[in-house]
Amino acid sequence: MPIYEVKKIEGRDLYLIGGLPDVGLVGTLATIHLIKQFKMEEVGYYDSNKLPPILVLDSGLPKSPVRIFSHRNIMVLTSEVALPLNVFDDLANSIIEFAVEKKFRAVIMITGLITRDRIDVEVPRVFGAASSEEGLKLLKNAGIELMNEGYLAGINALILKKAASKGVTSIVLMAQSFEAYPDPGAAASALESLAKIIGITIDVEKLRKEEEILRIKLRELMKRTREVMDRITKIYELQKPALMYV
Repeated sequence: MPIYEVKKIEGRDLYLIGGLPDVGLVGTLATIHLIKQFKMEEVGYYDSNKLPPILVLDSGLPKSPVRIFSHRNIMVLTSEVALPLNVFDDLANSIIEFAVEKKFRAVIMITGLITRDRIDVEVPRVFGAASSEEGLKLLKNAGIELMNEGYLAGINALILKKAASKGVTSIVLMAQSFEAYPDPGAAASALESLAKIIGITIDVEKLRKEEEILRIKLRELMKRTREVMDRITKIYELQKPALMYV
C-alpha cells in the first residue's frame, strides 16, 4: 500500500474526503478549499513509480503531488497534478486499503458532472452514488439526490467498485459543472452537501464569489466566440453557391 504516514493517523469516525483533477477541477477546488479553511496539516502522501516525475516544493522541501491532510476526524486527499490513467487502479486500491486499515467511517469523493448550459445554472445541483446501503442512508439523511441511472467513469468509479467489494462505505458527490473550465461554484455546492453528510460548517462564500467572476468572464468569452462563429457561418454561406458548382 503506497500511502505513507508522516504523522500517525488515529481516531474514531474518521472520514476521508478525496478530490482529484477531473471535470471542472471540482474535486481539486473543493479539497484545497477545505485544507486552507481548516488550516490542515499534512499527515501522509501517496507515492508510486507510475506517477509523473513531478514534485511539489513546499517551503523549499520536495513533496509528493498526492497528499493527505488532516483536521480532527477529517482526512483530505488531493492531487496537485493530473494523474495518468495507469495509476488509477493502484491509487484506488491504496485508498480502499487505507480506509480498511484506519477503519474510516466513509470515503467521500468529490467530482464534477458535465452539464450543458452550465452557465445558466445559478446553483449547481449535487447528485450522489454509494457503494453500500449505509452510504445511501448517509446521502438520503443529508437530502442529497441519488444518481439512480447513468454511468460513472475514471478513478471515482474504481474507488466505488473496490469499496463495494471490500465492504467499505464510499460515496461519490457529483456537482453540475463546466467540463473544460475550473468551476468554483460546483465545488461550493459539493462542499455544502458534504457538510450535511459529516455534520460540519464549511464557509463557501469565497468560492461563490469566484463563481460570479468566472460567470462574467465566460459570458463575455461565449459572446465573442458566438460572434466569431457567426462570421465564419456567413463566410461559408457566401461561398456555398460557388462550391456547389465545383
